[in-house]
Amino acid sequence: GSIILFFGAFAPLVSLPVVGSVSYIQRGGGGDGIFIIACSGLALFFVFRKNFRYTLYTGVVSLLFIAFSFFNFQHRLSSATEESRRELAGNPFSGMADLVFASVQIEWGWAVLIIGAGLIIASAKVQDWIK
Repeated sequence: GSIILFFGAFAPLVSLPVVGSVSYIQRGGGGDGIFIIACSGLALFFVFRKNFRYTLYTGVVSLLFIAFSFFNFQHRLSSATEESRRELAGNPFSGMADLVFASVQIEWGWAVLIIGAGLIIASAKVQDWIK
């Protein structure tokens, strides 16, 4: 799970017009990708130390961070779309702005991140059940 989470930080999350695909690492400045990589590294460290309670914490924190990022992105996209419609009301080129916002797409990297965090959580819970 931690290896999948690690690679998820480099996977495309959003496809933007002109810019192309963007991942956590490519967002720049925010440190979101570094945070995900650190969580995956910590989870792997705790697995090797057989400290599964902390592995569970890293998985839950990763999953919460991913969910927050996803909903934050959705909110910002919705807000930008509404603001564009409001400011361009009556403008003959307002349809172009709608086209640009409509071409923003969610990519497969979200699934990789969720699967990685989910596997970390599942592995910690399975180890608790085995004990």
